[in-house]
Amino acid sequence: MTLLGVFVGIVMAIAVHELGHFIFGRMAGVRSERIVIGEGPLLWRTRLGATALELRLLPTGGYVMPEAGTTLSRGRELLFSAGGIFGNLALMIAIAAFHHFSPERVGPPTGGINW
Repeated sequence: MTLLGVFVGIVMAIAVHELGHFIFGRMAGVRSERIVIGEGPLLWRTRLGATALELRLLPTGGYVMPEAGTTLSRGRELLFSAGGIFGNLALMIAIAAFHHFSPERVGPPTGGINW
Protein backbone atom coordinates (compact mmCIF):
# COMPACT_ATOMS: atom_id res chain seq x y z
CA MET A 1 0.00 0.00 0.00
CA THR A 2 1.36 3.39 -0.91
CA LEU A 3 1.63 6.40 1.36
CA LEU A 4 -1.10 8.07 -0.69
CA GLY A 5 -3.37 5.08 -0.09
CA VAL A 6 -2.82 5.30 3.66
CA PHE A 7 -3.52 9.05 3.56
CA VAL A 8 -6.75 8.56 1.59
CA GLY A 9 -7.83 5.75 3.94
CA ILE A 10 -7.34 7.92 7.01
CA VAL A 11 -9.23 10.83 5.44
CA MET A 12 -12.09 8.48 4.49
CA ALA A 13 -12.25 7.06 8.02
CA ILE A 14 -12.42 10.57 9.50
CA ALA A 15 -15.07 11.59 6.94
CA VAL A 16 -17.29 8.58 7.73
CA HIS A 17 -16.90 9.22 11.48
CA GLU A 18 -17.91 12.89 11.08
CA LEU A 19 -20.75 11.94 8.72
CA GLY A 20 -22.07 9.72 11.52
CA HIS A 21 -22.11 12.73 13.88
CA PHE A 22 -23.87 14.80 11.21
CA ILE A 23 -26.56 12.18 10.44
CA PHE A 24 -27.27 11.40 14.09
CA GLY A 25 -27.29 15.11 14.84
CA ARG A 26 -29.97 15.61 12.20
CA MET A 27 -31.92 12.73 13.73
CA ALA A 28 -31.74 14.60 17.06
CA GLY A 29 -32.93 17.81 15.40
CA VAL A 30 -29.52 19.52 15.47
CA ARG A 31 -28.62 21.65 12.46
CA SER A 32 -24.91 21.81 11.69
CA GLU A 33 -23.12 24.99 10.73
CA ARG A 34 -19.93 23.30 9.55
CA ILE A 35 -18.37 19.87 8.94
CA VAL A 36 -14.56 19.90 8.99
CA ILE A 37 -12.42 16.95 7.92
CA GLY A 38 -8.79 17.35 8.97
CA GLU A 39 -6.96 20.20 10.65
CA GLY A 40 -4.59 22.95 9.58
CA PRO A 41 -4.70 25.05 6.40
CA LEU A 42 -7.90 24.95 4.36
CA LEU A 43 -7.64 22.97 1.09
CA TRP A 44 -11.24 23.00 -0.15
CA ARG A 45 -14.62 24.37 0.94
CA THR A 46 -18.15 24.02 -0.39
CA ARG A 47 -21.67 24.43 0.92
CA LEU A 48 -24.32 21.73 1.20
CA GLY A 49 -27.44 23.76 1.83
CA ALA A 50 -26.80 25.73 5.03
CA THR A 51 -23.84 23.55 6.05
CA ALA A 52 -20.24 24.36 5.08
CA LEU A 53 -18.05 21.35 4.26
CA GLU A 54 -14.29 21.89 4.66
CA LEU A 55 -11.30 19.69 3.87
CA ARG A 56 -8.06 20.60 5.62
CA LEU A 57 -4.44 19.55 5.11
CA LEU A 58 -3.67 17.32 8.12
CA PRO A 59 -5.75 14.14 8.54
CA THR A 60 -5.62 14.22 12.34
CA GLY A 61 -9.30 14.65 13.20
CA GLY A 62 -12.34 16.69 12.39
CA TYR A 63 -15.54 18.05 13.86
CA VAL A 64 -19.17 18.84 13.22
CA MET A 65 -20.13 22.25 14.58
CA PRO A 66 -23.78 22.74 15.57
CA GLU A 67 -25.38 26.09 14.70
CA ALA A 68 -24.55 28.91 17.08
CA GLY A 69 -26.83 29.10 20.09
CA THR A 70 -27.87 25.45 19.90
CA THR A 71 -28.48 23.94 23.33
CA LEU A 72 -28.80 20.19 23.58
CA SER A 73 -30.58 18.11 26.18
CA ARG A 74 -28.59 15.18 27.53
CA GLY A 75 -30.46 12.75 25.29
CA ARG A 76 -29.90 14.80 22.13
CA GLU A 77 -26.25 15.32 23.04
CA LEU A 78 -25.83 11.57 23.59
CA LEU A 79 -27.41 10.81 20.21
CA PHE A 80 -25.21 13.43 18.51
CA SER A 81 -22.07 12.01 20.18
CA ALA A 82 -22.97 8.38 19.43
CA GLY A 83 -23.12 9.15 15.72
CA GLY A 84 -19.34 8.94 15.39
CA ILE A 85 -19.32 5.48 16.95
CA PHE A 86 -22.00 4.25 14.57
CA GLY A 87 -20.13 5.81 11.63
CA ASN A 88 -17.06 3.80 12.64
CA LEU A 89 -19.18 0.66 13.00
CA ALA A 90 -20.69 1.16 9.52
CA LEU A 91 -17.21 1.61 8.03
CA MET A 92 -15.96 -1.53 9.77
CA ILE A 93 -18.90 -3.57 8.46
CA ALA A 94 -18.36 -2.21 4.92
CA ILE A 95 -14.65 -3.09 5.01
CA ALA A 96 -15.36 -6.57 6.41
CA ALA A 97 -18.03 -7.20 3.74
CA PHE A 98 -15.71 -6.00 0.99
CA HIS A 99 -12.95 -8.26 2.27
CA HIS A 100 -15.31 -11.24 2.65
CA PHE A 101 -16.83 -10.94 -0.83
CA SER A 102 -13.71 -9.90 -2.75
CA PRO A 103 -12.58 -12.43 -5.36
CA GLU A 104 -9.00 -12.48 -4.06
CA ARG A 105 -9.11 -13.58 -0.43
CA VAL A 106 -6.03 -12.61 1.53
CA GLY A 107 -5.20 -15.09 4.26
CA PRO A 108 -2.89 -14.74 7.22
CA PRO A 109 0.83 -14.56 6.48
CA THR A 110 2.67 -17.87 6.55
CA GLY A 111 6.14 -18.65 7.75
CA GLY A 112 6.10 -16.58 10.91
CA ILE A 113 8.15 -13.50 11.63
CA ASN A 114 11.83 -13.45 10.68
CA TRP A 115 13.83 -11.43 13.15
